Amino acid sequence: MPEIKIEGITKTFGQKKILDNVTFEVKSGTITSIVGPAGAGKSTLLKTIAGIEKPDSGKIIIDGKDVTNLPPKDRNVSMVFQTYALYPHMTVYENIAFPLKVKKVPVAEIDKRLKEIAEMLNITHILNRRIFEISGGEAQRTALARALIKGSEIILLDEPLTNLDYKIREKMRGELKKIAGQSKEAVWIYATPDAREALAISSHVVVLHEGKVRQCGQIDDIYQHPKNLVVASYFSYPRLNTFECDFMRIGNESYIRELTGLFRLKIDVEQNIEHLKDKNYIVGIRPTDVKLSKENKVCSPYLVRLNLLN
Repeated sequence: MPEIKIEGITKTFGQKKILDNVTFEVKSGTITSIVGPAGAGKSTLLKTIAGIEKPDSGKIIIDGKDVTNLPPKDRNVSMVFQTYALYPHMTVYENIAFPLKVKKVPVAEIDKRLKEIAEMLNITHILNRRIFEISGGEAQRTALARALIKGSEIILLDEPLTNLDYKIREKMRGELKKIAGQSKEAVWIYATPDAREALAISSHVVVLHEGKVRQCGQIDDIYQHPKNLVVASYFSYPRLNTFECDFMRIGNESYIRELTGLFRLKIDVEQNIEHLKDKNYIVGIRPTDVKLSKENKVCSPYLVRLNLLN
């Protein structure tokens, strides 16, 4: 299975820098999500990996080979677009089979592979329908089937569930994870603006914000140990509560104190804390970490482990 290295990718359109020195690795056997808001550069990054866009600088290395200047057809990459990009005049069968027909694969082989994938994606019953006759969820599966039938080592998905309603989107998250698990020979990279979607689907994540990688790694580690407020805010639902606080010492104990006196929290830090004095800080508290207390106080001193952000 392939491994992908993105090294210092920069891409500018006009005067706007869309990707700024983007660097990360995607290990084989993983589902990696590219998470970030609209305009973060997610789609441009996927198109650059696919070869649709060419970076201004940097390298794309797949399986140890520099493919930065190779055309899409020579990269063994499949991409599912947000709009699915299906041919409306063709049937579902013809849409899925199209990449293999272009490669002049024998009809019998196309039929065999197509029916296997259609059964896996539960779209056998719609193969003879045209695109305007199927639902959004069925169109999403059709686009995914067209990507899978090529047997590509790398599957890129650009916000494929955005156009689906909530219930179908929830169902498709689980199905995509299951399908990716069955396709063990492929690496999946999934772009989404929804951090909850990334948590549900992926094992690794790259947080992209304003064209820059803010943090990357295993998704559980990033959720528990965000390196900055951008990442902490993105991986908090409901919205992260932020407070302006300062640092104080009472005897041998350390506290963070909300500046208006709303609360004071006893903290446990492993790092050297002398540099925390005489400064104000933004402290983020996830709503899911707030607990009710029986004590008749606004907020009783409570020992917490402080995660210092860069």
